[in-house]
Amino acid sequence: MKDYLTGKNLEFEVKDIHSDSKAQDEMAEMGMMSIPVTIIDGGNPIVGADFKQIDAAIA
Repeated sequence: MKDYLTGKNLEFEVKDIHSDSKAQDEMAEMGMMSIPVTIIDGGNPIVGADFKQIDAAIA
């Protein structure tokens, strides 16, 4: 996912749920059980490597 977003020249923030308990709590509050989760400009979470949804969200 990082490579894809970098290739699109997008800035992004990485939150590692394996080492960051706050990030774990954020995921749990959203009801997310899978990674990666991509949120673009506060929009709806995109779960997994759904590049079509990501492209539509940044268009």
